[in-house]
Amino acid sequence: MDSHTFTFKPVTQADLPLLFEWFAQPYIEKLWKEPKEYGTFEAKYLDQIATKRIIPFIAYIEDNPVAFIQYHHTDEIDRGLAPEANIPVNSVGIDLFIGNPDYLNKGYGTKLLQEFMAVSYTHLTLPTICSV
Repeated sequence: MDSHTFTFKPVTQADLPLLFEWFAQPYIEKLWKEPKEYGTFEAKYLDQIATKRIIPFIAYIEDNPVAFIQYHHTDEIDRGLAPEANIPVNSVGIDLFIGNPDYLNKGYGTKLLQEFMAVSYTHLTLPTICSV
């Protein structure tokens, strides 16, 4: 793995075909269920983009889209799903995957999370980030 730094760009409508393709890959699909019909998928993510309840990004190395990462502010529903986790109020949850298969099994997932957390604390001023 080289020492490139990720660039995080908010997901836009123009990114949705790429995300739809990534979500259909077997190694992602078995863990992350998304609509199989593009129109339904598009509507879901356009709603997320508009409501800003979940904030999705595509992570790039240079001009290459590499990964998907999103954060969301936890709320009573999230704490209700895992009450044993003791999720503090005003925490943030993060979901991610490497979407570009050329970057699998090379340590990029760890680097992605480390860099996103650094950006989150300095530029997004996110509160506590919890792992459940």
